[in-house]
Amino acid sequence: MRRSARRPILICALVPAILASCCGPNACPQAKSGASVLDRAVAGVESYKERNGRYPVQLDDIEPGFQTRMELDLHKACPDCSRFAYKTDSFGYEIEYQYPHLGKNRCVRNNEMETWSCKGIY
Repeated sequence: MRRSARRPILICALVPAILASCCGPNACPQAKSGASVLDRAVAGVESYKERNGRYPVQLDDIEPGFQTRMELDLHKACPDCSRFAYKTDSFGYEIEYQYPHLGKNRCVRNNEMETWSCKGIY
């Protein structure tokens, strides 16, 4: 009985360490590559807003083919990146990308953030 009581405690102690190992833009090459490419998309979105007073509904509103170029550049810089998305709502925009590193990682940036926020699922 004593051994089974220790297992849940050990698992609970390890879970925060595993979840904290998410590889953010300053910690691993995949995240850094994705963030450096998509920082250009963020700059394009913010520039569009300065010129037009609103965020673009889609990235191709910035200029024709902009989203396709971002996707190609992201794939070149981060071949493991599996998803890239741009969304808008009444509050602004959100850009995200996903990549594998000890599980599945997701990095998000929106109009209220100054940097990328990354989280992992293991």
